[in-house]
Amino acid sequence: MKTYFQIFFILYSLSLKSQIPDSILYNWNNNEPIEKSLPTKIINAINYGFDNAGKADNSSLLQKIIYTAKSDSQTVIVFDEGTFKFTKTIFLQSNITIEGKGAGKTILLFDNTGKGHLFDISSKQQNKFYVANSNIYKSTSNFDLDSIPLENKSYCELLINSKGLATSEWAMQSIGQIVKINSIINNSALIYGDFKHDFLISDNLRYRKITPITNVNFKFFSIHRIDKTSDQTNNFNFNYAVNCSIKGVESINCNMSHISFSKSYNCKVSDSYIHHAFEYGGGGKAYGVELSNTTSSCLIENNIFENLRHSILLQSGANGNVLTGNYSTKPYWNEGLLPQNSAGEIVLHGNYPFANLIEQNQIGNIVVDNSHGINGPDNMFLRNKVTLWGVYMNNGSGNNTHFIGNEITGILCSFAGNNNFILSNFSTNSDTITNKNFKLPSSLYFAEKPCWWPKKILFPTIGNANTFNIGNIPSSYRYNFDSLRALNSSENTFLINFTSKNKIDKNTVKFTFESNLQVNVKTVNLEIVSSNFQLWKILDENLSNEFLFQKYSFTDSLKVQNTTCFRWKIVANNNTEINSDTFCILLNTAKNFDISKDEFNVFPNPFCEKILINTSETTQVTIFDNTGKIILYKQVFAGEPNEISTLSLKKGIYLLKIGNDDKSYSRLIFKE
Repeated sequence: MKTYFQIFFILYSLSLKSQIPDSILYNWNNNEPIEKSLPTKIINAINYGFDNAGKADNSSLLQKIIYTAKSDSQTVIVFDEGTFKFTKTIFLQSNITIEGKGAGKTILLFDNTGKGHLFDISSKQQNKFYVANSNIYKSTSNFDLDSIPLENKSYCELLINSKGLATSEWAMQSIGQIVKINSIINNSALIYGDFKHDFLISDNLRYRKITPITNVNFKFFSIHRIDKTSDQTNNFNFNYAVNCSIKGVESINCNMSHISFSKSYNCKVSDSYIHHAFEYGGGGKAYGVELSNTTSSCLIENNIFENLRHSILLQSGANGNVLTGNYSTKPYWNEGLLPQNSAGEIVLHGNYPFANLIEQNQIGNIVVDNSHGINGPDNMFLRNKVTLWGVYMNNGSGNNTHFIGNEITGILCSFAGNNNFILSNFSTNSDTITNKNFKLPSSLYFAEKPCWWPKKILFPTIGNANTFNIGNIPSSYRYNFDSLRALNSSENTFLINFTSKNKIDKNTVKFTFESNLQVNVKTVNLEIVSSNFQLWKILDENLSNEFLFQKYSFTDSLKVQNTTCFRWKIVANNNTEINSDTFCILLNTAKNFDISKDEFNVFPNPFCEKILINTSETTQVTIFDNTGKIILYKQVFAGEPNEISTLSLKKGIYLLKIGNDDKSYSRLIFKE
């Protein structure tokens, strides 16, 4: 059934795309995975002597691990909770993952005394360029190799002369495209995706094989820079990088850019929170994500940007990149008489970026300017919500720029240039919708609703056929409900305050489930364990609708006739299950005990012949069966683990209580 609906979605979207001229449409989805499947080697930073108290410098230790990592596996360096101090640029090599325990929990604190990038993900190129003998045309996917030495699955950099396209001297070698060879047949190379521009031999078309740095990933931590630099430095500096990613990262304070991509291909930034800078003046300061210098086919999705001069900036030949699902707020710049909040949050900045897709973002200001010359053709703005100043495009900033199905509630709605395709935009400035009955595709990138978009939220939520100025994208909820702004899970389930409480009034128990916010959840159910303590069954209706994008508390009650245990169970869209701590009602003692994970340790669990108990104080341990009968009672002592034999227990589930009548904690234990 799911396959049927996917096919229907694709066919329906294609029928709507046909109403947009084919000449301005491209294959923006290369369908190539970001992370590769390699054998994984896990390295725990603490076990290698890293300091997580924010005192000792960890730079040399981390650099040594990176340089000694073997290339035949993906080395995952895991940082536990705490603050890890660094004072030097960290240089990456291929097949390295830096992973924490979540933004705000794992903090990488950098003080480079005003020098250098924080993480440098770069590769130097030595291969020479070869002059092409055949033209390449946009929207095609193959080209003649001639005598150029390229192999299957290799990466290729194409360039043409930039005269008349780029203005800045530093951008003169940037007009072209980075591609990957999918296959080679009879001296003809087929690439992933398609070409986003005509590349002609009359413009000195040339290309070369490149050897990029690949498979570098950053996940689930905060990075905080505390030193200001005079040079243009970045927190994450990608240059000739391929298949690299940043996911669930909070980046605090930058000089030039938080994240910069140059000459890079098929990289991704997602689920992250990027905010604040040291200075907000001109000359390259306070950028969130910068895509420049031929960077091609990168994906920037589902992020939050706050208090930046430019949240996402495209310039100098950046092409084929996709910006979607991003939320930006509180733009700020120091720019003379101009309002401080009028900075462009998504910006086309000149030097000829072309054929980029900007869809379903929620921002204050879109700016297309000629700060560094013209912008290239076929940059597509689809279904964006622009809420502060609006859209500003000045004369001389380029032609063939397309605005379709955008909600522009700001006061500016300025479209300049020639041959623009402008349809179905709503503007409060004119209180009109251009071509109101024009049917829009849901997306020009997604074939179906993305995994991070809740199933119960309309997709798309912005643009034609929706109620104007009502819909909001998921990342805006993450920000405005004070939730996890940098998501700290790869399981597509994100919960806050997943708690349960209960009270007894005679034989009646009341349950409360509280949550600030959760997304991408199929079901939220209260479950009860069966009488044999081995099977759980659903006790109450699915409550997931109640907890969608809002603070909510649910309370229910029922009568209990025997010792009973309950839990909350969450099932994510990808079928990942998350269970709350179990809480049990012991009617024979007329008390309830919340299962606590923190007051004592019981291991192993499940167990076979024995259990070990760690406790901070000398106290009593009682084990109950499913009828509430005491089957074991023993004193345990503070300090080293206390061993308890369980040979006499049958297979099943038991309740272990530690403490006395004045203070006690409980936990379910399982014998296999």
